[in-house]
Amino acid sequence: MVNWFSAFGVTFLFANMEESLQDYGTFWFYTSILGFAFIFVFILVPETKGLSNWEIQLALKRKNPFGERETSEFKSNGNFK
Repeated sequence: MVNWFSAFGVTFLFANMEESLQDYGTFWFYTSILGFAFIFVFILVPETKGLSNWEIQLALKRKNPFGERETSEFKSNGNFK
């Protein structure tokens, strides 16, 4: 649903933005949105490489999105202590 609404928004607004901001302004606007999205994902989405499904679920349930993953709380077989 988010993809559909985003695609609709881009399609609906592109022509008006192109008239008012010209080509370069329109593309810089969308580039800035992409840059903010990249920063958001880089900061708030936890790294899941090498983790089991159980560890990923535990990491996503944590309250602090900026918290680091403590490796000592997981046993080597992926079970929570």
